[in-house]
Amino acid sequence: MREEVRKELIERFEEAKDAIEKNNINKLDELSNHTIHITTIYSEPDAIMSAILFYSLSKVLEKSKDHNLEDLRYGILENVKTAINLLNKGKDRTFHKLLEESLKFIKEFDKSFSRYAEHILIYAKAQKGMKVYEHGASLTQIEEMLGISKWDLMEKAGSRKSDEFLKTKSVKSRITTARRLLE
Repeated sequence: MREEVRKELIERFEEAKDAIEKNNINKLDELSNHTIHITTIYSEPDAIMSAILFYSLSKVLEKSKDHNLEDLRYGILENVKTAINLLNKGKDRTFHKLLEESLKFIKEFDKSFSRYAEHILIYAKAQKGMKVYEHGASLTQIEEMLGISKWDLMEKAGSRKSDEFLKTKSVKSRITTARRLLE
């Protein structure tokens, strides 16, 4: 993992820890969007998994206010603290496994949530995949990074308003992005 990505992820996970402790669902969603930016610049799979984790957690907590989620919150909070520690120590493989376990933990937390969580994870991947697509990545690249089918991505693209795709970046912005990718 590139050092720039590591620093960004440490910062994002520190913010996520605070957001989880304060039950700030909006901050988790915001962190997800900020983390997408890292992915578009560096094509870092762990960054997109982190974005999906933040987004999924925000949606599960937001839609599930009627349920007791203290066990879920505690488990994820412990994983976030561990993620920060692993990133600080440069243990990338263990960090990646922890991300996978965290997403699985959300998915399998409660049997009544399993179907819902799976839907959220697919939706989160498609949602974040489309954000990456808007920044210039191909559907094939997104499919490989996220482990999501082109079909799910195309379905998400089809549900968006056409004017969302007509927005273009300035030439200066595209050149800046290209330079970052080629560094």
